[in-house]
Amino acid sequence: MAKLSSKEYSNKHRPCVEGQEYLCLCGCNNKIEIKKHYKWYGVPDFINGHNGKFFKPTEEHKQKLSKERKGVPRSADLIDRLPELIRKGMEAPEVREKCAAAKRGKPSYIRTDAHKQSMSEIKLENNPWKGCHHTEETKKLFSEQRRGENSPNYGKVWSEEEKAKASSLKKELFAKGILIPTMLGRHHKDETKQQQSLRMMGNKFSLGKKHTDSTKELQSKKAAERIVKNNGINPTWRHCKKGYYCSEKNQKEIYYSSSYELQAFKILEQLSKVKAYDRCSYYIEYEFEDKVKNYIPDILVTYSDDTKEIIEIKPENLLNDGKNRAKFAAGLGFCEANNIKYSVWTEQDLNL
Repeated sequence: MAKLSSKEYSNKHRPCVEGQEYLCLCGCNNKIEIKKHYKWYGVPDFINGHNGKFFKPTEEHKQKLSKERKGVPRSADLIDRLPELIRKGMEAPEVREKCAAAKRGKPSYIRTDAHKQSMSEIKLENNPWKGCHHTEETKKLFSEQRRGENSPNYGKVWSEEEKAKASSLKKELFAKGILIPTMLGRHHKDETKQQQSLRMMGNKFSLGKKHTDSTKELQSKKAAERIVKNNGINPTWRHCKKGYYCSEKNQKEIYYSSSYELQAFKILEQLSKVKAYDRCSYYIEYEFEDKVKNYIPDILVTYSDDTKEIIEIKPENLLNDGKNRAKFAAGLGFCEANNIKYSVWTEQDLNL
């Protein structure tokens, strides 16, 4: 082994400061005896014989060290240098190959619930990766390693139960402040917005693409289910008078999405033969232009004799619209099959 110059040797050691104590970095927590020549060459990281590169402890010695070190905290100096030491050790190709060979063919480590809980409660400021960023080369490597069939979620379809569990867990972490939304309280600058616009121009994912009829049918059904689940509220309805009508007859507030529906609620509230009324919770399939779609009627009325009626509210000038006529036909067929009365109210029925 070639002899190191004083400059090269000091780079491998810690600078010697008078009056400061130095501990062995092997984890034994023993003090290093300061010698005269350390002033020029630096203080070594290890006590002689404690360097893991040359020191091969026996299993008996490992057990002895483990018992002696149990419950003893590591020194602050070692804790500060530990991430750097681990990184340097893991960068060695022989170390990486040894780790990979040890894990090959064995099941992944399964964390206990207590371990998961302790990990989730770690504060963000104590995260050792805070402020660190992967290089573009590393990001590209990660992308290639996890793309397609190499992805752990490739071909996996989450059940509704799994989705609900993941959603509730994330909401809980957000509520506790353990997870913070990336853009919470932040806004893009006008310059950034302009750059994003230019970057996306001509690169839209759906540019030139069209949904298949089966996809459109599925989207229509899912949208109808969301509206029914949301008590008849459709967030896409705009430019209409919207709000809640306080019904004494029903002892609750009922959402209306237009001034026509509000007027219908007022009329039904005054009719003595009406036992109860609410937004309709049925969604009915209908065909228009050779496509299957779904629509939700406006109001479901229950009379004092327990008969029911579905009321669809439409302006008179839209009665002959082809799409509305298809809705009326499907609604009438649905009501006949379920022994429900079906009617369409216009301005004349609403006294408008």
